[in-house]
Amino acid sequence: MDQQPQGISENYANPKTCLFHVLFKAAALAFYILSALFVNNFVIIFVITVLLAALDFWVVKNVSGRILVGLRWWNEINDEGESVWKFECLDGESLARMNKKDSWLFWWTLYLTVSNVEGSFISSTYGKEANEFFNLYTSNLHAEHIEKLELNIKLSK
Repeated sequence: MDQQPQGISENYANPKTCLFHVLFKAAALAFYILSALFVNNFVIIFVITVLLAALDFWVVKNVSGRILVGLRWWNEINDEGESVWKFECLDGESLARMNKKDSWLFWWTLYLTVSNVEGSFISSTYGKEANEFFNLYTSNLHAEHIEKLELNIKLSK
């Protein structure tokens, strides 16, 4: 009956791999979102964000994809000189032995990262236009309201 509380690392079969899987994604997104507060040069922001995203890609492809969910893929050149992609995954029996929390973390961080990047893209692409439209629309409503008030004042005199 005397149970010790389980730490976070005990829930995952590969806690360090999980940490780095999440860390590189978070670093790229956080830098992209927060860098505009500290750096005014778009080129520097772009280059560092791309480097962080490349590090994340490398970690997913070569480390966390293999360890957490058993994925492997690479490129080969065949005899005709064409590029051929090879994909491997674990068989059903080995896949059933994988840690469910590791697998869940791997896939959901991929999904959430893509959602965040898409949201950032939409916000940065259409955010200014939507804000300008809203400001223009509300200023027009305000101007019409002022004109009606002035007209009512003139009519009441």
